[in-house]
Amino acid sequence: MSKFNQAIADDEFSIGLWPRVGKWAKNSLNDYVKNALGKPGKLIRLIEEGNIEPFAPKRYERSIWFPTAARWELWNRDFDFQPQAIDYWIINKGECRHAKSTLSIKALENLITYELIENNAFDIKEINGLSASKSSDHHFDTISQFAQERCQEFIGSGQPAGLSQNMKWGEIRLHDMSFWDLSWAGQHTPFWMNTGGSHHFAAAHYIASQLGLDYRLEGRLKKYTVNQQAARDLASEWDMFLLDEVSMYTSFLDSMSDFRCDFGVSDVPRQFLKNEVYCPEGSTTQRKVKVVFLRRDETKAAAVAQVLRTAGFSSFNPYIHELADS
Repeated sequence: MSKFNQAIADDEFSIGLWPRVGKWAKNSLNDYVKNALGKPGKLIRLIEEGNIEPFAPKRYERSIWFPTAARWELWNRDFDFQPQAIDYWIINKGECRHAKSTLSIKALENLITYELIENNAFDIKEINGLSASKSSDHHFDTISQFAQERCQEFIGSGQPAGLSQNMKWGEIRLHDMSFWDLSWAGQHTPFWMNTGGSHHFAAAHYIASQLGLDYRLEGRLKKYTVNQQAARDLASEWDMFLLDEVSMYTSFLDSMSDFRCDFGVSDVPRQFLKNEVYCPEGSTTQRKVKVVFLRRDETKAAAVAQVLRTAGFSSFNPYIHELADS
């Protein structure tokens, strides 16, 4: 490239550079002023620019099928029901970026209680949900509805003999039954945790219900119950919002560092959102949804919560209140 052409290129670069520098300086100054006034300036700007967007949650429609029941008992717990600390991002004095640590939250650890009963007796009519079925892609609000629509060949004439005949089906395994009771699952709990035999069981259940017949079931019961006080404490101590993990660990983290505000992060409960993993409009990259924790008794965290709330970000607190009332 000749010296003349190089000079032209340098001039063009300079012409394009200075407006960008000016914009950066203006944004930085505006962010600084808002920060000084107690408002998260960079977060406000990034939301206004569309770099951080609200997420619209879609919940599972509850039915008799266990996979439509939220797994609150596993929220921030391992499969042995041991509580797990949430990730907590803190910014230390003299640092300009957050560092990841962990935080144990008492209300979260006490949210769900667990009881194991080795030999629990049920009448068949007390069972309201099932774990698995070839018909689980269909929505049913009751086992009787399932039986009427999908199990007529096993109901037959609906005589008492049909009850015991259906319960002899090998996949039902009367000698090795397991049940789960989730207090938040409402009318669909307790569940028989079956691996097969759903149609024969539903037919037997329907016959017993229609004729008022008793049929004793016995097996291991896992009982999970909401600690209502812990749920209320969690909602009163923390503001929680839903945010996709890409935004969480890029623009949101950057804006929180700029505002010097600590925050927590956890997964959403399993089986809670149908769109826990989703693709934003115009994108082909999947994103996973996370829960942001902000202390309600910290001034900066409360300011961030107010910005998110005003901008239409989905609060997770109503779900905790709903859980407390279940």
